[in-house]
Amino acid sequence: MTTPAADTVTLAAQPRKVLLLLLPWLLVILPLLGLVILLKLAPDNACAQLFGLPNAYWALLIATRGLPLLLLAGSLVLVPGALKTIRSGYYPALDSIRLRPTVARHGRLSVLRGYGLLLMPVLAIGILLVGDRAYSDVMNGRSVADVTQAIAAGCSAPADR
Repeated sequence: MTTPAADTVTLAAQPRKVLLLLLPWLLVILPLLGLVILLKLAPDNACAQLFGLPNAYWALLIATRGLPLLLLAGSLVLVPGALKTIRSGYYPALDSIRLRPTVARHGRLSVLRGYGLLLMPVLAIGILLVGDRAYSDVMNGRSVADVTQAIAAGCSAPADR
């Protein structure tokens, strides 16, 4: 058996606290996941609607707004831990809550990981901007009502054969 190095600390497991911290995320992710499942189980025709909006519009919202916002929220949660990592030099931070016993290491690589975690919200904002640009390109200045009416008009018109 090897002895731990002087620059490592073992963090105790706190599974109940971890589960309590995950509860708000479940309340955010489960409705989004439910919406994705409803869209997947919906009919494949272009006229299908969910809650009064076309399925294609729901898919556009999830892809261009929902997932990038979820990514941004997840990356913003990591910022306090990243700042603690940079200040203390230990990764993960010494006061972090862990599901199982974890070894926290001290050194330059740990500080570099902290800076990497700080970059994640910047990258998430870039992805959010790309998603907003894609939404604007698809909508082409039209409102949701205009798009819904255009799809409804196409569904009610008889098909030319």
